[in-house]
Amino acid sequence: ELLDIMENDIIVREGSRSAVMHLLVEGTVEAASISRQDVREYFADMDQRRIRFFGEQCLLGRENKYQTLTVTSTFAQVYTISLDLVKSIFGSMDGLLEEQGTSVRKMLEHMDKVRVKEDAAAATKRPKKPKTDA
Repeated sequence: ELLDIMENDIIVREGSRSAVMHLLVEGTVEAASISRQDVREYFADMDQRRIRFFGEQCLLGRENKYQTLTVTSTFAQVYTISLDLVKSIFGSMDGLLEEQGTSVRKMLEHMDKVRVKEDAAAATKRPKKPKTDA
């Protein structure tokens, strides 16, 4: 499903449970994590073939969201991909990953390594403090 989202709208909240991942195809979002004390901004532009995805781990069994995503551009477009959709097309997430020559365990291990690298890179930059909900 393609969603048109306006500035300051929250796409997903940190800690919420979901079986949906989000694919940002146009616009800019702020990804804030209170638990990790981290704020990052991500930009997507389909014309430049630059997209960002969030919440992919929910398709692999990790349901809690790690960040709050808030639209910071005037407008954003986001596709949602649910675990139910993946199952309806591929039968199961395991089946899809097996077709690709991998497994849930391997994917989660890879995502954890990528997250550690991203965290280390972000730590070298001047950190922003995340906004807290009042």
